[in-house]
Formats: sequence, structure tokens, C-alpha cells
Amino acid sequence: MPRKRESPDQKILFAPPPQEDPQVVYMRIPERVSLEDGLHLIKECSVLGVDSETTGLDPHKSRMRLLQIAGEGQPVLLIDLFALSGEEEWMRLESFFQEDRILIFQNARFDLKFLARYRIFPRGPLFDTMIAAQLLDASEEKRSHSLKNLVKRYLGESLPKEMQTSNWAAPQLTSQQLLYAARDAAVLLSLREALIPKLKEKKLISIAKIEFDCIPAVAAMEYRGIPLSRDRFSRLRKELEEEQHKTRQKLLEALHQGPQGKRSGQKSLFEDPQIINPDSPKQILQALQWQGIPLKSSSRKELEKLAPRFEVVRLLLEYRHVAKAVQAFGKTLERFRHPLTERLHPHYSQLRTPTGRFTCSAPNIQQIPRDIRFRRCFEAPPERMLVIGDYSQIELRVVAEISGDARMIRAYREGADLHSLTAALLTEKSPEQVLPRERQLAKAVNFGLIYAMGAAGLKSYAEGTFGIPMTDEEARNFRKRFFQAYPGIAAWHERERVSPSQELRTLGGRRRIPSPSETLPGRLNTPVQGTAADMLKLALGLLFFRLSLQEDYLVGCVHDEILLECPEYRGEEVAAILKESMEEAGAKLLPRVPVEAKVALGKSWGEKP
Repeated sequence: MPRKRESPDQKILFAPPPQEDPQVVYMRIPERVSLEDGLHLIKECSVLGVDSETTGLDPHKSRMRLLQIAGEGQPVLLIDLFALSGEEEWMRLESFFQEDRILIFQNARFDLKFLARYRIFPRGPLFDTMIAAQLLDASEEKRSHSLKNLVKRYLGESLPKEMQTSNWAAPQLTSQQLLYAARDAAVLLSLREALIPKLKEKKLISIAKIEFDCIPAVAAMEYRGIPLSRDRFSRLRKELEEEQHKTRQKLLEALHQGPQGKRSGQKSLFEDPQIINPDSPKQILQALQWQGIPLKSSSRKELEKLAPRFEVVRLLLEYRHVAKAVQAFGKTLERFRHPLTERLHPHYSQLRTPTGRFTCSAPNIQQIPRDIRFRRCFEAPPERMLVIGDYSQIELRVVAEISGDARMIRAYREGADLHSLTAALLTEKSPEQVLPRERQLAKAVNFGLIYAMGAAGLKSYAEGTFGIPMTDEEARNFRKRFFQAYPGIAAWHERERVSPSQELRTLGGRRRIPSPSETLPGRLNTPVQGTAADMLKLALGLLFFRLSLQEDYLVGCVHDEILLECPEYRGEEVAAILKESMEEAGAKLLPRVPVEAKVALGKSWGEKP
């Protein structure tokens, strides 16, 4: 995107750093100096506090007005980007951010997105005070991590924020605005010094580095956005609406039937099918009960148990699936298409979950169905392509590393298919004799029992998630054979059952304090899913410094997948970089278990195998 060259009267300004009591600091504005002279003052500083003031929150619609840079013992440099003129000044600023300095931000993701607008991609190590504070508070306290609150909590100082919502697009900024901007940058130096000992005390330095290194990649994903084909999506939306209408009619007709699916002469509230609202859980429950179906609720869990026996229940689940797709995607995705870029720009949160897994919103592309009809709508522009990397069986590999189970580790080292191996052990066959349905059964057993699921839970999980029915006796036998086959996992579960961890840690060093009432599956889940999250973030951090950021875009992150977009001629090279980065991150965290990343190239997300 072209850089803006407007140059109002406001020039490059300086302000002295805040004193111990920022309430009484008075800032004088000297004459204009050159950008070169300003940057020269802080060139020897190895640690810098960086902040910005923008005209809005959207980096594609709004602009960065001030860029504040604070170095220890130096005046705070306030760079008015509206005043920069000439490619030479922009190149000097860009070059400055390529130098090896520690850059401190509060919510770096925001500032980095605005810098990306001007093709400035800082390469030095980052320290994010907001992320550091969130790591310290993980699972212990739910409190604000705004700069004002962090300064009060860790420095015992008040930080005025009245100017935050002032007019930063004004031709002439006030002295109050400039003082406010200078304080926000300068205070980051002291805040970092206060946070580092606390991170060390809780042994969070390693995970903090993973989180910090990941931030530029997250900012790049949000800034670049993911492409959504208007034509493909429009056709899918019509298909979904037609499918919803047809499924609704089938469901209403089925609901009109009497008990056991036959016409009944008995009068009923549901004699006229049109009065039934299939979106009303109460009405649906009454209608199903009238048909003699033994239900206490119309929850998905309850319905899935009875779907194989009752066609009307299967139709209801099908209708809900389609209706959810229409509402969540057909009517929502288009609303988030950016008017300038024509792309979706989801927001990713690094630390909103206890395990450290990404959450996504506005829109949540992590909930896009795996159905190829949906994923092929995410299509690269002309002469560009998508490169998609996906970790293979990552949670099972993490379990192998954590539990130390010898058979599981050996299977991965030998390149065996763990699901086929488990199926063979359960059915007493050789792996070569395992049938597809038996492998599907093994997937349910593997993913269910690594988290200590009981026999009843396994039975429900296998049928509801994988469509594999099993009797109570089969569930008990499968559970018994699984733990006999993988004694290392059984021993890991027993250790956690007998002596519950007071502090849960991932292999990347993430920390979580479980509640006293935490169940065994919950305590087992944290180090596994959390380590998988650590690995993905580590891979993103490696990727950011290996891609050609002017041509290669990070466009999405979905659970264990990373999506890139690049020119077609760079597809193979970018695919190799993605695979290498993902597997290198895996090797750092799982030294005993090989990690495999499967990489696919295609015009759309739907072309992933």
C-alpha cells in the first residue's frame, strides 16, 4: 500500500522523559530537527520503548500520526509521520527498525499492524508488557492489562489517559497530547524492568520469548487478512439457503407423524406442522416426546445418542447443522469483508484460553467447517496461491513425549500409523489387516483415552464424533486393552490421579494453576493442548523471519494449521520453508518424538488433501 506523503506544519518533535511524578512534568517543544539527528540520539540504546498514536483503530482506513521512541537517559523522540517526506526519510526509518535492539511495546500487535502499512517490519526482539502481564496472571487472576493498570500495579504510579481519545488527525497537536504520547513510550522502559524479575520468579522466560517472537506473525496475519472469493461464496450461500429450506420441510413433515413414525388419529398441538418452530428447543422437545422418543432435552449430545434409531432425530441434527452454517457463515462472513482490501481480517488472541491456544473473532475462521464447499471459498488472487501446513497427530505425539510411553515413541520413530497400530492392538490383528472402520474406531479410542475418558464417555464420544457405535462391554474392553498396550500413558494418568499437580506446565514452559475441583481429564489436557499451542507459536515466530514479507503473506492460523499466500512462482520454496519451520519447532519441544508437518499447495484452502 502506498505511503502517505501529506506534510502539515507539525514537524518532528522531542520531549523530555517523564520524571518520577508524571503528573507535574512540563514539556517544551524545541525547533524542528532532522529525522537523522533524532535517531542519532538513541542509536546507542539497546532497549527502546515504542508506542504510537493513530487516527483510528483500522490500519487500512486510519493512519499512524505519531511514533514515539524512548531510550534510557534520552529525550523521547516523537516522530510525526504526517511530516515525513521523501523516500529517503522513510527508508531511514525502515532501516532503523531492522537493527538489533530490544523493542518494548504495550500490545505490540496493534502498533505492528500500523507499521506494516508503511512497509516497516521490525526485526529486533520484542518485549510486550501486556503479554508479559497476561502470562503472569494466567489462571490466577482476571484483571485488566491496560497500560494504565499495569503502571499502577507494577510501578505504583498514575498514568493519565485523558488524551487517548483526542483528535490525533488535527493539523497542530497540543502540548498535552505530546506529553501524553511521550509518557506512554517512556514508561515502558520502567515497566519492563519491573516485569522481568516476576517472569523469572515464575519461570516464564522461555514461554514469554515464544509469545513475544510470535507477535509479528500474528500482526501480519491480521493486517494481510485472508482472501474470500466473492463468486464462490455467493454460490455457496445460495446452496446453503436452499438446503436449509429443503431440510426444514423434511423435518416438519417428519415431526407431523404420530408415535413410532406413523400417522396418529390422536389430536395434537403438532397436527399442523407449520406451527412448529424447529429453532425452538422447547417445541422440538415436545414434538419429539409426542412421537414417543425418550428424550429429556434436545441438546446435541442427547440427540446424537438416538440418531441411529430415529430418522426424525437424524433430520433434526441435519437441519441444525445447515441452519448453523447459514447463520454463522452464510450471513456473517460477508459482513466482515473489508471494503478496501476485499479480504477478511480476523482478530487473533494469543492468551485468552488457559492452554494458550489461539482464539479468533470477527470473524472466527477457526470454526469454518472442514467441508470442501466452505474451504474452497478461500481462494488466492490471480497469480498467487495458498500454502497450507498441518501438524500430523500433534496431540498424540505430545502425549508420547510427556508420558514417555515406549511403544508410542517407537511407533512414531519408525514412521508407523498410530491409529492403525492401536486398531491392530484392539482387534488382535496385524496393522496390514486393519479395516478402515477399525482405524476409525482406533481414532476415537486414541483421542478419547489419552485424556482418561471413562468407558461410558468413550462409547458416547465414538458414536457422536466418529459415527462408531459400541456396546458398554466393548467400551470397557477397548479401554482396558488401550492402557495395556500403552502402559506409559496409564502410568502418567496414575501419577496425576494419585498426586495432582499444583501447577501445570507445558513443554514450552507455559504455566497454569488448576482449581481444586479440576478433573483428571482437565489436568491432563492442559500440558498436551498447551504444548501443541506452544509449538504452533514457535513455528510462526520462525516463519516470520524466513519469509519474504513483501511477497509472502501469513494469512491464517486454524488450530494446528498455518496458511500462507505467495506468488505462484514461489510456491515450492515457500512450502519448503513452512515445513522446515513447523518441524523445527516440533523438534525443539519434542526431542524424543519426531514431528511431521504435511504441506499442500493449491489455489484454495479446499485443495488441502
